[in-house]
Amino acid sequence: MEQSPEAPEAILPLSVPEDDLAAFEHIRDLGDVAFASLNAALHDAHPTSQLTNLVKQVNCKLPATAQTHTHAILRALAGLIAFADQSRQHLHSLVPRLAANDELNAGSNDSQTLAQRLVSLTDSTALRLLGKSADLRREHQRTLADARIISDIRPIFADSLADDSRPEAMFVSHTLKLEYQDAALDGGYKSVYISLDESDMLSLRDAIMRALKKSKELRSTITEAGLVDMSQDVPS
Repeated sequence: MEQSPEAPEAILPLSVPEDDLAAFEHIRDLGDVAFASLNAALHDAHPTSQLTNLVKQVNCKLPATAQTHTHAILRALAGLIAFADQSRQHLHSLVPRLAANDELNAGSNDSQTLAQRLVSLTDSTALRLLGKSADLRREHQRTLADARIISDIRPIFADSLADDSRPEAMFVSHTLKLEYQDAALDGGYKSVYISLDESDMLSLRDAIMRALKKSKELRSTITEAGLVDMSQDVPS
């Protein structure tokens, strides 16, 4: 989401990412019954840290013919919530500006309908927590995107080599590749390579296992306190 240059209208329109335009148009164009079903399903959903899990919950309560756009709609709504949180603006003040976007606004009535529907949908606890948690997770300079350990065998040769020289010895080498998203690069990706031996890998394993145990205990504390646990779920 980006703010548009100043316009003469009383309401300053809000730019909409191209990938989300169709989703907002679909929300606007839904029939009243279809919108009511989507809104009810979203408000009945339980909070989750994964967009795909929220989509599954909502689709379970919608007819098959109405499930096509659910993922795009919820992704766009979560993005709107995250943008409001990141820009420190009240969500309800952004909604009329989004509805006034020239690429979405087919008329004053349509604009009002979209604004009302966005307010209702984004009032969902599950969606609001998902959008806010997504924004908070990005509050790091670097975010891990992928990890891989590359293993190979490296030969050791004698000082003087003949045409038919063979290695005198070999050793196993491991390289940890960490790919991360860098906020300083506007979300671009970079990689770092770190040499490891077996002792290093055992130390990493022990550190990760200890961190997982601490995570489990801390998540139990969240639940016992009666709070919603929005931690990223470990894929099964």
